[in-house]
Amino acid sequence: MTTGQSPNLAFSREEFADRLRRTREGLVSRGLDAGIFFAAESIYYLSGYDAPSHYAFQLLVVPVDQVPFMVMRQHMASGFWATSWLDKCITYADGSDTIEVTRAALIDRKLAGARLGLEEIAPPLTVQTLRTLVAALPNARFSDCSGIVEALRLVKTPREIDYLRKGAQVCDVGVVAATEAVAAGVSEEEIAAEVTRRMILGGGEYQVMPVLVGIEERSRLAIPGPQAGSFSPGQPGNMATYTLRPAPAIPLPLSGTTKSGTGYGVASATPPWIARCHRTADLARQYTLS
Repeated sequence: MTTGQSPNLAFSREEFADRLRRTREGLVSRGLDAGIFFAAESIYYLSGYDAPSHYAFQLLVVPVDQVPFMVMRQHMASGFWATSWLDKCITYADGSDTIEVTRAALIDRKLAGARLGLEEIAPPLTVQTLRTLVAALPNARFSDCSGIVEALRLVKTPREIDYLRKGAQVCDVGVVAATEAVAAGVSEEEIAAEVTRRMILGGGEYQVMPVLVGIEERSRLAIPGPQAGSFSPGQPGNMATYTLRPAPAIPLPLSGTTKSGTGYGVASATPPWIARCHRTADLARQYTLS
């Protein structure tokens, strides 16, 4: 199935084709006929499909000598056509037997008795999915294809580096926004809202994690989701188990995201009446963490 629309690709078709070529070389080196990838990062790297739909059953099959194809929820397919350079997508309706859909697709491509690699380290590959898929393909020979895509992703192309830099710039925007938003009586929710607003307007996309704000005792939490609490002058704030001296601080982990590039930083924002906000590198040089 295709829609005829031109996808909005984050990378050139040539760069995607090179990723696919090197992935196939990795599969061949392990004696595999195809790799079945489940991790959202791997699917994005190889196909360009960019959407947070990994909570539903989806996978990307990469044969070494055939066209790759996606198996995914029908409701989400519009995102695939809008962002992927690939043109083969098999969809299933909600309530369908996803393993049977996958099995039929592999049979159609004469891969039901092939040497198949499963991305075993991928969080979306549950034990149940693994067991039912193996049972549905009794003639196939399975092994692990984890690490092939990860090894390729370690070496960044100029385009990827550009996205990483843009992600870091978006993170900088968030740090400045947090500095300006922190004031007596301003709640965690208000700080997070302003930081998120400014980061999106600054070129950021949906974040890999939400803006986390912890004021006073809640600053000790590893993942402080914003609440209605506000800062009161004179109350200490800690960054996880580290006490920031000489001034109290409000931890603000930020992630600026543009395409595949994510700039991640922890802004330890102190109220304007105490000290200005320093980036993490400046904090490491100017304060003692204990």
